[in-house]
Amino acid sequence: MSEMAPLPATDQLRYYARRSASYVKRRIQRVEASWARRRGDPVVHFLHVGKTGGIALGRAIVPYERQGGRIILWHPHETSLRDVPVGEKVFLVLRDPLDRIRSAYKARQRQGGKSLPTPAPGAERDVFSRYPSLDALGQALGSAEAEERHRAETAFHSVKHLQDHYGHWLVSHDYVRERRDDILLICRQERLATDFEALKQKLGLPAHAALSTDAHRANRAPAGKEAALSAEGEAGLRRILAEDYELIAFLEREGLLEPLA
Repeated sequence: MSEMAPLPATDQLRYYARRSASYVKRRIQRVEASWARRRGDPVVHFLHVGKTGGIALGRAIVPYERQGGRIILWHPHETSLRDVPVGEKVFLVLRDPLDRIRSAYKARQRQGGKSLPTPAPGAERDVFSRYPSLDALGQALGSAEAEERHRAETAFHSVKHLQDHYGHWLVSHDYVRERRDDILLICRQERLATDFEALKQKLGLPAHAALSTDAHRANRAPAGKEAALSAEGEAGLRRILAEDYELIAFLEREGLLEPLA
């Protein structure tokens, strides 16, 4: 088992208390969803893709998750489209893959931030020791040395959020086509405020429902200058993210994701 990074006692208590509360909530949700299905009420699923603004969106929806004759289930990161019963609606948020992993790398170096402390395991700390910046990791991913590339790929897939590509949630192009009628909306983090208005209409949320502007509650990283990526570093990262970019392009072609202006 990976060694956990030390946290102050108070943060440790908050971390494990929130994990326990989240587990209990998911158990309650499953029971409620089962009863909703028996009553014939709609069950709508929010697939939470890490580092795309999901915390902000989920917290905006929570007050209304049991209103309007339907129930909304906010799923953990592990849940994919394949886990959702056929015929039940799904929504999620995607983001430019490179921007997403930049946010993820920064967040994991901060051990998940102060709002949701998630201790970095030993494997992650080894990655950050070897690759102190995302650019260093990207350059290694594009190395001409096969051994170095393999080492970097292993490191990349050892970091939370980086290890899961968009295919984890949407499975495959063919499966998306098979389930397209179940996809209520795919939002984009880059225009989340606008897409949230469209989502409110589809879910029947009240007009005053709003995304939080508080960075702490939304689990956003503190404002600061982003470290620049070199051409080599960006190329290496884009190579390992190729399937994510292909999936986004596919969703745009299928009319399931509105292209950015």
